[in-house]
Amino acid sequence: MTVCKGYLKIIWRNMGQNLMYLAIVLFVTIGMASQTEKTQTDLFRRGSVGIAVVDEDGGAAADGVIRFLRKNNDVTLTGASAEALSRKLYYREIDFVIRIPKGFTTSLFDSSAKNEQAKLVVSSVPGSTEGQLMRAELSQCLNRMRALRASGMTDEEACERAGALADDEAAVTIRKGKGTGESQPGYLYAFRLLPYLYLSVSIYAVGTVMQAFSSRTVRARIAASPVTGSGMAVQRSLAFFVLFAGLWLVSMLLPALTGHPEFYGAEHIGLYIGNSLLLLADSAALAMLTGSLIRSTQALSAMVNIIGLGVSFMCGVFVPLDLMGKGMQSVGRFLPFY
Repeated sequence: MTVCKGYLKIIWRNMGQNLMYLAIVLFVTIGMASQTEKTQTDLFRRGSVGIAVVDEDGGAAADGVIRFLRKNNDVTLTGASAEALSRKLYYREIDFVIRIPKGFTTSLFDSSAKNEQAKLVVSSVPGSTEGQLMRAELSQCLNRMRALRASGMTDEEACERAGALADDEAAVTIRKGKGTGESQPGYLYAFRLLPYLYLSVSIYAVGTVMQAFSSRTVRARIAASPVTGSGMAVQRSLAFFVLFAGLWLVSMLLPALTGHPEFYGAEHIGLYIGNSLLLLADSAALAMLTGSLIRSTQALSAMVNIIGLGVSFMCGVFVPLDLMGKGMQSVGRFLPFY
């Protein structure tokens, strides 16, 4: 078992470096799993738009528009020039600009007034969703003010009642598509990221060890030894088996580290464990192949990033396959983690 002991000595010599890399990747994996676990319902929430308002009117309608906007947005009253506001839009310091001209209230509620054309002047970043959203909401608010004023209310009452429009919240219901059953357990998201964890750590650890045996002198001395080629392969595999077993045991702590200890009593825990072992076997094979081809530390770091991130992305680890194009899915089908 001389070869096996030699590999184990090198693994132990690099253990500190490997553990540091494992901790980094593990930390990233836990963070990604925690973010992915957020329910889709939480993603559907009202966003706040940065709005600058230049009020030249000061009437009831102007106050009503400002109160309406402030309920869900970050509104700033300003007297800045058009050039200064355009500069802020350009640098994305604000998302929307509204200028309320003098006589706006009279123009809004009295169509026969001479200043009938005193309308809101709005500007936003061309094509921005914030601009489209605010234009639509302003149109709804102004139409509501006109309708309430025409019903007999005073200017102040109509503006106050129209402002209640911002209090309405749309009810969002997510329907389950085909093939979806009950809600997915929280620990599932951690297991979705196992390919990334296995690939990154195993390629780095195996590559570091195999670099020690890649020099011509070491290979010549090994070839002259009385150990057969098959015996060397078996002993090398045994040494790496110890390394991969340790990695697998650490990965089985992911459910607990992400706050889901209920995994250890789950009904289908056997399927999860079996699937993780298959993923580890694929990662070990790819790590052995990559380690036999790499001759420098710089190349090793590059391969870890390219293979770990690239394969994980194309196989649906980071992005659901339903969101990927057909071309990307066709390429991913040839990879073992698809």
